[in-house]
Amino acid sequence: ARPEGDVTGLVLHFQEQGAKQIELLKESAPRAARVAVLANPANAGFRDHPAVLAPAARKLGFVLVRFEARDPSELGRAFEQIVASRMDAVIALDDATMLGQPEPRRAIAALALRHRLPSVSGHRGYAAAGGLIALGIDTADVGRRAAGYVDRILRGARPIDLPIERPTKLVLSVNLATARQIGVSFPQSLLVRADEVIE
Repeated sequence: ARPEGDVTGLVLHFQEQGAKQIELLKESAPRAARVAVLANPANAGFRDHPAVLAPAARKLGFVLVRFEARDPSELGRAFEQIVASRMDAVIALDDATMLGQPEPRRAIAALALRHRLPSVSGHRGYAAAGGLIALGIDTADVGRRAAGYVDRILRGARPIDLPIERPTKLVLSVNLATARQIGVSFPQSLLVRADEVIE
């Protein structure tokens, strides 16, 4: 609420997003029990993410297992391990190196599709790339709010007086074509909540 020094702004991640992604997986794949968490170990921001997700996972009967890929060249090996470990679904953590780039994003979606694994990610473009579900922050909204901060500072506001804010809007996208290919049927209640339904 009161940042120190000359730093303020908006954050692009918050913990509730992961819990909501787990809930969406449960709605879409109610028989799933073992869920792979695909993470880039070089991203310090996600070092403790499986622990953050654990309470929501336990509540819904999921067991989370972490799998790692530092860059796109390691994705194939990671999915081999996921399949060998008999995972039922995948959460791909939203990492700039992996999901922030179009090619790795498409590769993750394609590997999940090839192995018929329901998957969810926090990157808004994941469903458009062929992933089953994307639940991510509305970055355009964050950008508009950040511009408001810049305007206030240019008009004389001090950063120390501007609280660091969290995202307020999530965008839900679902891919019906992927759902059909892997045998998932979205409940109507989920489709009604979706901001984008990809045919």
